[in-house]
Amino acid sequence: MRRFVPIFAAALACAAGCCTRNDLVGAEGLVATPPALDFGRVAVGAQLAKSLSIANQGAAPIELRSAGVAENDPGGGPLQFSAAAFAPATLAPGQSVTLSIAFAPLSGGLHYGTLTLTTDATTSPTATVSLSGEGVVEPNPPDAGADAGTPDSGSPPPPDSGTPANPVGCADGTREGFADQTTYPDIAACSGAWSVPGLFGVPPACGNQGGNDGPHADGQGCAAVDLCAPGWHVCLGSQELLADTNGSGCSSGLPAVTSGPGLFFAVAQNSCNDSVCDAAGASCSVGPNENDFFGCPAPGSHLGFQPPAGNGCGPLWTIANTQAGNACGWAQAGPPNGPWECPGTTSYDEGQVVTKDGCQGNSCCTSNNCYNNGAPLGPSDEGGVLCCKG
Repeated sequence: MRRFVPIFAAALACAAGCCTRNDLVGAEGLVATPPALDFGRVAVGAQLAKSLSIANQGAAPIELRSAGVAENDPGGGPLQFSAAAFAPATLAPGQSVTLSIAFAPLSGGLHYGTLTLTTDATTSPTATVSLSGEGVVEPNPPDAGADAGTPDSGSPPPPDSGTPANPVGCADGTREGFADQTTYPDIAACSGAWSVPGLFGVPPACGNQGGNDGPHADGQGCAAVDLCAPGWHVCLGSQELLADTNGSGCSSGLPAVTSGPGLFFAVAQNSCNDSVCDAAGASCSVGPNENDFFGCPAPGSHLGFQPPAGNGCGPLWTIANTQAGNACGWAQAGPPNGPWECPGTTSYDEGQVVTKDGCQGNSCCTSNNCYNNGAPLGPSDEGGVLCCKG
C-alpha cells in the first residue's frame, strides 16, 4: 500500500556549482544532494531528521509546485516518514531549496518511502527521491540527544547505517522467481520493463521504482537496475548466479511456463564474441564487452538458445541474432511478438543497448504471429532481470 501526504516548500539556498551533481529521478534540471536518504538504524519511538538539497542545474527556471511523502511499506499503518512544511517556490538556474525529512519508526524492521516533487517541467513534471530506514526495538528508550533520535548534525553515520537491503530484492516487492527467500536470500528474479539502454553499470534512473507491479510498469524512464530494490544490483554473470544459488543456476528457481513465449531474466555477463562468455574485464578485439546478452529462461520458454558447450556460459542462455534493426528478436523476443529490443545494434553490442519497453499498451501478440496464439503482451511480460544482493 502506498499512502501519499502533501507537503509544501522551503528556503532558497546555494549558488550555481556549489551542489554535488546527483540527478533526481524525473524533472529535467533538478539535482538532489544526496540522491537518496538513508536514515540508518533509528530506535522505535525516536525521530531522526536529515536535510535534502534540491538544486536547479538547468538553463531555465523551474517551479516547485508541491511535494509529498509516500510510504512504500506493504503492511499499511501510519506514515513513518515526514517532511517539514514549506511554500511553493520558483528556482532560478543555480538556486536550490533545502528540505528537512524525518524518519520516526513506529515498528521494528526495514521501512521504505518516496519523496515526490511536482514541478512545471514539460517533459518530466515529477521527480522522486528514495527514502529508507530501519526501526530498532530497544529495551530502554535512548537518552535525549542520543544519535538515534536527534536531528542530523552532519557528523559521520555509524558503521552499520548503510542502506538496508530489502529482503525481497525486487523493487516492486514481488519475486517472479527464486521465490523462497530462505533458500535464495541473495538472488531474485524480477519481472518488468526498462527504456534506458544496457545491463552494465547503468545507475538507477527512476528511483528503483520499476517492476511489473510497480509505478513504472511500462518501463519508461527506468533502467534495468530499477527492477531491483535498493541494495541489490543486476547479477554479474554466471559466476554470481552460481554462487548465489549454491551451484544450482537457473534450473530450480524459475516457474515453468506452459503457453506463450515464456520468461527470460537477464544478467550482466561479459562477452567479446558470438555467444561466448568471458571473464569480467576481458579484452575484446571485435567490439565492446557487452556482445550479446545472457540470462536464465524459465522451463518451457522459447526465448533464446543455450550457447555451445565450451563457450564458458555455464547455465546461461542468450537472446541474440542478426535480425536487421533488432538483434534481440530471437524466438519471439522482439516486437511484434515481445518487448525485448536492441535498436541500432552492430550485432556486437546487444548487452549495452538492450531495452525492454516494446509492446506498449499490450500491443504485441495480438494476432496469429504470436507464439501458440498467446495472450496480448505488454512491456513487463516475458521476464526481466536477475537481481543479486549487495
